[in-house]
Amino acid sequence: MGHEKNESRISEAVHDTAQDRRKPGFIDKRTLRKSNWVEPVPCYSAEQIRGLRERHHLSQPAMAAIFNISLTAIQKWETGNRRPGGSSLKLLSLFDHKGLEALMIK
Repeated sequence: MGHEKNESRISEAVHDTAQDRRKPGFIDKRTLRKSNWVEPVPCYSAEQIRGLRERHHLSQPAMAAIFNISLTAIQKWETGNRRPGGSSLKLLSLFDHKGLEALMIK
């Protein structure tokens, strides 16, 4: 809950800064419209994380390897003892919306 408020405030600050840059012409309206980076990353519950992993037919060790985190971290996420944050949360969102291929290095 508090984490979501912080992300919302950060997104708002980034958007405000972009708007300020637009005024003197540093960022044009088209660039500002295309800036998806101001969209907040959603939070995932333990059930959603487990469901996401199972939907892609991954074991916990395989998901840990893909996310470059420990197996214990995945286990804690799925039991609700810990919540992903930062880059892990962004990776979860990419995994959810774009699939496993989005996380694979070619």
